[in-house]
Amino acid sequence: MNLHAITSVRRSLVLMVIAFAMAAIALVQPFAASAHETREVATDYAFVVGFINEPAVQGDTNGIWLEVTMAEAPVLGLADKLQAQVIFGEQT
Repeated sequence: MNLHAITSVRRSLVLMVIAFAMAAIALVQPFAASAHETREVATDYAFVVGFINEPAVQGDTNGIWLEVTMAEAPVLGLADKLQAQVIFGEQT
């Protein structure tokens, strides 16, 4: 093989690796961004819980995102009635 052919093969391999990495990131990103959990409470309510900024990163300011629905309609007026606490391991 001459130098031009070797350079061409290397360039093709690098482009294939970059394309594969970009495809992997594109496939994984939607799953990483959808970290909210849905929980049924009693038989009437559904809670969707997560962080405002996901994924949560230690040291970054964040907060709890909570949506409460009843028969798929939002339950309003809960801001003054609910309390929430984030616990990780032994920390709060």
